[in-house]
Amino acid sequence: MKVYHDIEKLFESWKKRKLTLFGKCSIINTLAVPKLIYLSTILELPEENYIKNINRLIFKFLWNNHDRIKRNTVIGDIKDGGIGLIDIESKLKALKAAWVPRLLETKHAINDFVNSFFKELNIDIRFISITSEISIKKFDIVQKMPQFYKEIFSCFNICKTRPEFKTTESFLKQPIWSNSSFTYKGKTVCFKNWIKSGILFTKHLFNTNGELKSLDDFATVIHNKSNWLCEYTILQKVFRKYEKNFDFSKKNYIHLEIDKLIPEKQNTNFFYSILKNKKFQISCSQQKLSNEFQISSKSDWERIYFNKIKSMEDKKIAEFNYKLLNNILCNNLYLSKWNSQVNKKCKVCQNDTENIRHLIFDCKNVQKIWNAISDFVTFQVQWKHVIIGFYSSQNNTIKVYNLLFSFISYKIYKHKMYCRLENTEETEQSLFYAVKDSVLIYSNVLKYMRKTCDGIFFKKLYLKL
Repeated sequence: MKVYHDIEKLFESWKKRKLTLFGKCSIINTLAVPKLIYLSTILELPEENYIKNINRLIFKFLWNNHDRIKRNTVIGDIKDGGIGLIDIESKLKALKAAWVPRLLETKHAINDFVNSFFKELNIDIRFISITSEISIKKFDIVQKMPQFYKEIFSCFNICKTRPEFKTTESFLKQPIWSNSSFTYKGKTVCFKNWIKSGILFTKHLFNTNGELKSLDDFATVIHNKSNWLCEYTILQKVFRKYEKNFDFSKKNYIHLEIDKLIPEKQNTNFFYSILKNKKFQISCSQQKLSNEFQISSKSDWERIYFNKIKSMEDKKIAEFNYKLLNNILCNNLYLSKWNSQVNKKCKVCQNDTENIRHLIFDCKNVQKIWNAISDFVTFQVQWKHVIIGFYSSQNNTIKVYNLLFSFISYKIYKHKMYCRLENTEETEQSLFYAVKDSVLIYSNVLKYMRKTCDGIFFKKLYLKL
């Protein structure tokens, strides 16, 4: 609980500062998460409720209150539509999974200690590393081990993909025991007498005719025959369906070398990437925008997120773009869903519903601004240019156009929200001059940042306005 209270105090000290989503994400990833990492490398996984409480703290700090975007979305990289927030559960499991490659490589006392639990079965860590059972309760082959090591192998197996038996060789090299592909009544099989007798892979169960071996074939192999008839019957039920699926005529020429079946050595980041990608979900807003603007390629979305978010040096504009793309900016339509007393109509246009497009682009008060911008860039600015920008090509002109449309949208939104918070009248004139003054200020900021060309571009726009 000390770690929980330390993280709670950390967030309390930072939440008074006006951080963007990306700033808060950096605080979480660099200051909060490391408090858990060290303990998790040497101790058992915390209870599920503890992880839920930590996540509740994290997301309350991130959003100030209720979640605005799915948690399985924000854990993704920026190029995929997330913000790069570390997923606690996946990180802790990745730390555990990374132990297995180290145990396989190291010649240390700890390696001998782990192998000592399998001496009775005549196997070692190498065989356990190619199993695929993910439930500790059902992982019978490791039940005598301490909880910490059970979690290591369970988390390692969670990172694996389910094997596909496309060839005879791939099928015959599969381990029989604690393999999630071979289950009986929803549980993997694990018969210790068979394991002790050296019957470890599916190759050991079939003859060259493609049939399961008979009891007589196993009679001379299995040393302890207690309950072996029932166990053989179970194996028949599990493997009978595979008899006619493969050509077993070359079975005797397939060599089983465990060392070649073991995955290559990988670090924590490798396993975390696998677990994160399994949980990650594309945002609903991205799917809607894909349909609206006919964006089908993943690479197109990667360029959009790069141009609108990652490459934006002003992180307040980047945060605005992220919220715009995810449709979580404040507007009357959005508020009316939570508060029935809020009128979803635009106060200026009266009859038009105020969604985010209307608020920034279609409202009467903003038409003068967008017409002036269109005259300046010598083409008609559309809503598509505002929300997703130009992404088909990449050059300095495209970059400054994306910055311009994002900046103007951001300032329109900020002024409208300011008028509502201060309860002042929003007029076309006041909005126009507020944006114009912001353009002049930003041109000087860009020059100070040594963005001379961009600064000159914004200065020309100011003079045109």
